[in-house]
Amino acid sequence: MTIHFDAEDLHAAALTLIGEARGEGRDGMTAVAWVIRNRVADPRWPGRPARVAREPKQFSAWNRRAGNLGNLHRMLQAGFRDELYRSARAIAAGVFADLLADPTGGATHYHTTNITPAWADGDKETARLGSHVFYAL
Repeated sequence: MTIHFDAEDLHAAALTLIGEARGEGRDGMTAVAWVIRNRVADPRWPGRPARVAREPKQFSAWNRRAGNLGNLHRMLQAGFRDELYRSARAIAAGVFADLLADPTGGATHYHTTNITPAWADGDKETARLGSHVFYAL
């Protein structure tokens, strides 16, 4: 199922992929894009990728806390001509147009392997990809 998306959605998603998974390669960025898409399809979240990506405290790359400010700055400095930005934007477009398979098994949540948030439910784990653990909650 293709979801509705526009240039703003692709931009916000690309920045989110850079901020959340730039070190995880194409597969890791694809997985994070699928979390955005899976949330768009879930009535608990806004129905647009840009709004899902920028929801407060949902994707840590957008958090304005001291430990994350360098990451946020790098993410926002990604220019339209930057190869990483273009790649992240193409991945988001492929996911939103249903051209790339969902490696997360329908996940709506994930975290890095170095933490275990209170919401993490091992019974609902769907995938482990790189340094991320995914859940369908």
